[in-house]
Amino acid sequence: MNEVANSAESTSSKRPGLPRKDGHDEKIIDATLRLIDSNRPVTVNAVVKESGVARAAVYRRWPRLVDLVAEALDAGRAPVEIDTSGDIKETLIDGLFTNQAKTTGVSYPRQRFRKRLELVMSDQELQLAYWNSHVRRRREASIRALQVAQEKG
Repeated sequence: MNEVANSAESTSSKRPGLPRKDGHDEKIIDATLRLIDSNRPVTVNAVVKESGVARAAVYRRWPRLVDLVAEALDAGRAPVEIDTSGDIKETLIDGLFTNQAKTTGVSYPRQRFRKRLELVMSDQELQLAYWNSHVRRRREASIRALQVAQEKG
């Protein structure tokens, strides 16, 4: 009886269809970024053609195109870490105004930054997807730093 239960458990944890292939996520993200950086429309057809992966591989990873674009727009950005051991105000000012490469990521092109603003301002669905998946996560470090500053007085 135990063997049947274990067999059912292992079968139910498997996903239908072919297993995921390593490297597809990167190919899809890179293709999306090439489309964005070259100012071409980002469609599922264009991503499939540019990446060389199957349409099903794209949808398996990103059920909605806006989720793929939101993730691609954040690729190459460094996770935000704010040092709260010293003067938090100076650290925040430095990160926001003086040393922006730390918060945007050294490999994040300025042109893509401007394109990201353009895309999220022109598409409300993308704006919401980007906010929920990336902006909110990046704000958490600032909120934690402000809370620590408040506790320090």
